[in-house]
Formats: sequence, C-alpha cells, structure tokens
Amino acid sequence: MAKLDSVLRHAITAPTFDQTKLHRDRLVDELHADIPRKLIAIAAPPGYGKTTLLADFTAHTELPVCWVRITEADRDVLRFASILNNSLQKRFRRIKDEIDLEKLFSTPPEALAHIFAEVIDANISDTFVIVLDDIHLINSSKSTLAFIDTMLEVLPEQVTLIAAGREVIEVSLARLMAAGDLGGMGPQDLALTRDEIIDV
Repeated sequence: MAKLDSVLRHAITAPTFDQTKLHRDRLVDELHADIPRKLIAIAAPPGYGKTTLLADFTAHTELPVCWVRITEADRDVLRFASILNNSLQKRFRRIKDEIDLEKLFSTPPEALAHIFAEVIDANISDTFVIVLDDIHLINSSKSTLAFIDTMLEVLPEQVTLIAAGREVIEVSLARLMAAGDLGGMGPQDLALTRDEIIDV
C-alpha cells in the first residue's frame, strides 16, 4: 500500500522547478496567452525541456494546476481516469468522492469523460489547467485517447489541458483548430534563443 501511495503521489505531483535553472518567461507567457483554449499540445524530441518548462509554468502561474505524469500503464483508461481523479481531488478538495470509479469500471470512455466534465462543471468555477506529461506513452491506447478526446469536447470553458510529449497527442486536432481551441509548441518554439543562451 505504501508503495502504491508513493507511485500515486509521484504521478500527481508536479516536479519542483529548480530556481537555478533558466526561467523561460517568454514561453511561460505564451502558455498563459493560450490558456483560454481547450488544448495546448507541446511536442518535441527528448532534451528540449518540455517537463522543465511545465514545472517552470506551474511554479510561476497563479492558476491552479492538476498534474498527471503519464506512464505506459495509463493505456488502461480506468487507471488513467483514477490518476486524473486523484489529481483533481488533491487540488480541489470539494470534489472528493464525487466520482466512484469502482462503480464505473464498465463505463465506455466517452461516457466516463462526460461524468468527469459534469463533476468539474458542478464543483469548480475557477479557471485551471490539467497538465498531461509524457502524452506519447498513451498514443497507442484507443480507449484513453477516446476519453481525453471527449473531455476536450465537453469540458467547461474554465479548463485547459496541456499535453506534452515526444509526439503530438492523437485527438481531434482539426476540430479543435477550427474552433480556435488549439494552441501548441514544437521544437523551434522550445529551442533556446540567443538571449536565453547568454543567460544560461
């Protein structure tokens, strides 16, 4: 049980931003500018500082942030939903016990997403962010992607998902783009500028 609790705590806790590292205010400001959108997709190869940027953002934003560190085990949609539920409960105590996943084990991913959206809409009026780090690890999971894709369609407007990984999250990007609900960053955006290199 202690090991399980440790794994869960790690999964829903944002990495501490090392204050000795470069604060990338340019990119943090860009993330803030995109917050009204439903999805901010960040995709780049290893070494571009995706997780460090999100830790930087979390440390410097006034918005509530719910963090999910994704593993290959999250290809199981119920496990992913459980981690997300715990992350939401950690940040917003008032939704504790609102979602009983044990009773929803056979619920289709799309219906499960609607339940999450309804609970969030009924209990959280704050603008907030859900960070999904290492999203590429679940790009082969149809069920987990269906859950996330439906959430992006039905979540209330106060919620923004930031999905970061080595690949772009495989959801309905065209739909989101057409609605003006898609922001993003790639390797060129994440690369250090000349001024940032001097500051390092």
